[in-house]
Amino acid sequence: MKIFLTGYMGTGKTSVSLCLGKRLSIPVVDMDAEIERRSGMSINEIFKYKGEESFRDMETALLRELSDKDTSVIVSCGGGVVLRKENRDILKKQNTILLIADPAAVLKRLKADNTRPLLKDKKNLNEIKEMMDIRMPLYRSCAKQIIDTDKISPEEVCSLIQVDL
Repeated sequence: MKIFLTGYMGTGKTSVSLCLGKRLSIPVVDMDAEIERRSGMSINEIFKYKGEESFRDMETALLRELSDKDTSVIVSCGGGVVLRKENRDILKKQNTILLIADPAAVLKRLKADNTRPLLKDKKNLNEIKEMMDIRMPLYRSCAKQIIDTDKISPEEVCSLIQVDL
């Protein structure tokens, strides 16, 4: 079984993937953390020294690798994974779950987080809403299930995820 969690930054993908992995006894891969581990650089450093395109190349290669795996895995995708058509095509063939949240909830969750290069100097409601509006149709095009994480805990989100065991 493979489950791919997508959604905008701060919607709970990492927390929910860890909860789901524990519940189902399946390994979890956080794509951003794995890219950092493999590259030896933070996401901010990759964006700064290699550029966003290089990061997106690493992201696509990892997504392809994880989707081709013969073993069960729960994948917490980076928020921008849907920006490439190739990635959306991969996600459409998977058990992809979209986590959504209101822009105000995302802002509150990310207020103290400085690890998001695309939010640098843009941590305000309008910027978050604009980016979410652009990405939402892309997220939705890949999703088999959509869960609003605004007012529920990661554990509650985890219990709402429909999986075929």
